[in-house]
Amino acid sequence: YDFCRRSDTRKVNRRVLEALIKAGAMDELGAGRSTLIASLNSVLQLAEQNQKDEQAGQDDMFGSVETSSDQEPVHMVTVADWEDDLRLSYEKETLGLYLTGHPIDRFEKEIRQFTDFTLAKAPDFAPKDSGGGHGGYRKKNTKEYRLAGLMLNMRTRKTQRGSKIVTAVLDDRTARIDVVIYEETYEKFGHLLEKDTLLVVEGPVSYDDFNGSYRIVASSIFSMTQAREKFSRCLEINIDKTKANGSWSEAEMTKQLGDVLQAYREGQCPVCIQYNSGAEFTRMTLGDDWKIQPSEDLLGRLRHLFSDEMVNILY
Repeated sequence: YDFCRRSDTRKVNRRVLEALIKAGAMDELGAGRSTLIASLNSVLQLAEQNQKDEQAGQDDMFGSVETSSDQEPVHMVTVADWEDDLRLSYEKETLGLYLTGHPIDRFEKEIRQFTDFTLAKAPDFAPKDSGGGHGGYRKKNTKEYRLAGLMLNMRTRKTQRGSKIVTAVLDDRTARIDVVIYEETYEKFGHLLEKDTLLVVEGPVSYDDFNGSYRIVASSIFSMTQAREKFSRCLEINIDKTKANGSWSEAEMTKQLGDVLQAYREGQCPVCIQYNSGAEFTRMTLGDDWKIQPSEDLLGRLRHLFSDEMVNILY
């Protein structure tokens, strides 16, 4: 409130304040960014009224306005903090870059289990003599690798024959790499190419000394959900009744678990249950009818129902 009261709200308006909050410029004020945004309306109203009073000359007999310390405290609307993805997307929206993290951070441990190397390690697997000048190749590298990264942007160009070539840029926080997608591949996987989306790409990697960068010629592209379906062994859920609330019966647990899984069936990922009843330990794999699509939404719901450490994708 004190910042708004001291600022000209005609210039430092709501739009400016929202941008400052989303960018993290007001993190030192103490309240979370979500709380500052939720409280902005009431704070601006009080600040604007204070400025109108000053302009109207509503001073005390000594010619000074009431100080903020004498005024009624501003009511802050306390709300839950933003999820990491939302916080980072606002930073990118206002600053053009991620400030307090990277969207790939929470996937990093998982994707290392089924990819071949980080993008910074490309020179170790595709030496510079594997590429060629002017976009050509002196030594064709046919070995395919599997890489992952956040798609930053893409551009499209036409060849002299009229076919389409798409070049996207992947970033995994360690480095960036160009992804070359020819028309036939684009027709199969083009629907997955969305900005700021985590993608998994398979194909040969080489160095193009004309552009001075590494690139992978995509043969297959997967979303994170599709990559989990294809490369994981199963979704494992550990249920320990000894750590659960005493009123949580086996029948209730089974119903709640079934209700959550139901909406994500018809996938390719098996579901494994490890159950500790306190008296015995049981491991089972649900039937093929219960294979699921291991999306972020499903994992989030399961982790809310159980806990983070009790729900894992096994590779």
